[in-house]
Amino acid sequence: SIISSSYSIFTGLEPLMKATEAQLSEWEALLGEFTAKSDSLQHVDDIRERLVKKQILKPKTLSIYESESGFATPVDKRKGKGGEKKSKSKLEKDIDYFKSPSGFTVVAGRSAAANEHVSFNVAKRNQPWFHVRGAPGSHVVIKCGWDEASREDIRFAAEIAAWHSHERDEYKVDVNYCKAQYVRRPPAKFKKLGAVVMNGPEKVITVKPQLPDNE
Repeated sequence: SIISSSYSIFTGLEPLMKATEAQLSEWEALLGEFTAKSDSLQHVDDIRERLVKKQILKPKTLSIYESESGFATPVDKRKGKGGEKKSKSKLEKDIDYFKSPSGFTVVAGRSAAANEHVSFNVAKRNQPWFHVRGAPGSHVVIKCGWDEASREDIRFAAEIAAWHSHERDEYKVDVNYCKAQYVRRPPAKFKKLGAVVMNGPEKVITVKPQLPDNE
């Protein structure tokens, strides 16, 4: 009968409906976590990994940005003021400072250790960060707010990033830039000194590798 057939169909769909309800409940819980803690990039990454494992999201392809000199000699780890002073002095020797067209300080690392320092200690969350696209190179940051940097400032910093890279001899080079808050250390299996990933919105500018005339 029609009633019997309908009951059979319902009975067959019931497990699927329960599974769907359970999945919806789990998604709602994840959404609640995301809303409550979305200011934590680490927490957002954790949620992304959980969604990837459940095949709700596709794995994100990582672009690893490496330092120009790859692995650097480890800084002095001795305790006490002497060791700390020596480490800081060594980093400063591998960091260049420039003045942008608008008068902002532009900082560029020239070793893996210096790049780590520039990206994770010098750069602030809302400041423009630069790296040549698809090749090892320096980490460069403009010490100003994202909206304060003019187009000339952006090009200025990008040209420095292109110069301090393996693409120096090219006529034109693509340089990626983003807010420093989106620069993260890569997963452990990709990790080495000076390597980073961009985990957020990024832009590209094409420039000629060069340093300012007064340098």
